[in-house]
Amino acid sequence: MKMAILIGLLSLATYLPRVLPALLIDSIHFSKRWRTFLRLLPYTVMAALIVPGTLSGDGESFAGSLAGTFVAILGGWFSLPPIFVVLLAVLSA
Repeated sequence: MKMAILIGLLSLATYLPRVLPALLIDSIHFSKRWRTFLRLLPYTVMAALIVPGTLSGDGESFAGSLAGTFVAILGGWFSLPPIFVVLLAVLSA
């Protein structure tokens, strides 16, 4: 019983920070600068998480990791669909 209560409380603690901003975002009016910042933030965070991993790779083939990263950047630059960018990067590495 204690485990079920613990799981319920932990799931609530995880759920609330995710749902409250979604519910309250309509009542908050941001300036144009803040809207731009918040719109670009997910891309920045993803890049900060992904790029170091692409360059470290498996440790044996740095050139392959660099080639895959370069191909992925080019695919994103030319606005290819994400699945094609991933496939091209994997095939080039």
